Amino acid sequence: MITGRLGDIYGRKNLFLIGWLWLAIFSLAAGLAHNHIVFDVLRALSGIGPSIMMPNAAALLAGAWPDIRSRHDQSRKMLAFCVFGAIAPGGYVLGAAWGAAVVETGLRWSWIYWSMAIVCIGLAVVSWVVIPNTQGLNGKGEGRVDYLGSAVGVTGLIFVFISLKYFPLRSHILTHVTDRLNSGGPSVGWSAPQTPILLVLGILSLGIFCHIENKVAHPILPMSIFNSPTFVAVAISLGAGWMSFGMFQYYQPHFLMEFRRVSPLHTSLQLLPCVIIGIFVAILAVVLLPRVPGYVIFGASMVSFFVGQTMLAFTPVEQTYWAMTFPTYVLICFGPDLSFACASLIASDKLKPEEQGVAGSFINTIVNYSVAIGLALAGNVEANVNDGGRDRLAGFRGAHYLGMGLAAMGMLFTAVFWKGMAKRHTSAD
Repeated sequence: MITGRLGDIYGRKNLFLIGWLWLAIFSLAAGLAHNHIVFDVLRALSGIGPSIMMPNAAALLAGAWPDIRSRHDQSRKMLAFCVFGAIAPGGYVLGAAWGAAVVETGLRWSWIYWSMAIVCIGLAVVSWVVIPNTQGLNGKGEGRVDYLGSAVGVTGLIFVFISLKYFPLRSHILTHVTDRLNSGGPSVGWSAPQTPILLVLGILSLGIFCHIENKVAHPILPMSIFNSPTFVAVAISLGAGWMSFGMFQYYQPHFLMEFRRVSPLHTSLQLLPCVIIGIFVAILAVVLLPRVPGYVIFGASMVSFFVGQTMLAFTPVEQTYWAMTFPTYVLICFGPDLSFACASLIASDKLKPEEQGVAGSFINTIVNYSVAIGLALAGNVEANVNDGGRDRLAGFRGAHYLGMGLAAMGMLFTAVFWKGMAKRHTSAD
């Protein structure tokens, strides 16, 4: 949301280029890291690059069709946004294959990140040449950035994440180690003071953030967007669904490598159906959105998340790839693409024109933060049901059961608020 606002003020193309260069610089630095702490910090900083690019890429797409004059223009714009959502699984699988190929060919691991830096610089040059400097694509806007609200909001999100992720997991690891050593150790976990204190500080920071946003002239997140119960329900459902999907992204490749002893490169090849399904779903969304009520498409995405997690939870280790693993990929990949496209269009229906830009950035924020929070919760479930690391499979199953519950929550909210999602999106919209 912050970098989207910066793009509105200082030029979307400019921010898009900064995102590529930022990712290139910190990818280059990550390849030079001499220990895992430095590496982790540099990879975290690398993630700011895509966070700069994502909202401004969406804004550049929107600016490419400033005036919709025909059904053809509407279809092209809708297709562009559907493809924008569909490239995520392609990038996910390509990145996995890229990294595995570098390692398995005997190259130094640093070339994973150095090669990424080279590609990012090349794409920055291409973007600078191809994207025109028009007002709609790189125009300078008015207003200010709410730096205070941004700092308080980000601080709250960080506190909440750390309280849910770091300290509970650290407690489990320390308890397991100190039990083996029969010695004392720091008490850090759900029962330790650090966890609830940080959680409370995070919630208070988010409350202060909401108060600030109601007072400033140019808020990062206008609280008025939450006046629509349908938009709130869509946001909650979207978050629950993507929490579930994040567990698939992390646990399924590890399931293949750890339990089926599949090589990293072979694992990425087994994930290839996700790319094909992503392209198919992008085309399908263009066909369905003008013809089918939004709640049907959005509800189907939540069902895909739920069924996919259910199949993952019950997939036997000693089983052929084609029996349950392949069908799981086919089903679960309908969820992210359909939910993202449909949520974006529902937001455009329910909110005022001046609120739709920030709503789009907010939806992107929900998607990315939900993946992180979902993995934090799943990691705690896994750590507490895997018998101190002795039954890794039970831990994986527990994470998938949590994913089933989150997807079911998304289905429930969609079912309750279906009337607000009933609009069809024709060219006249």
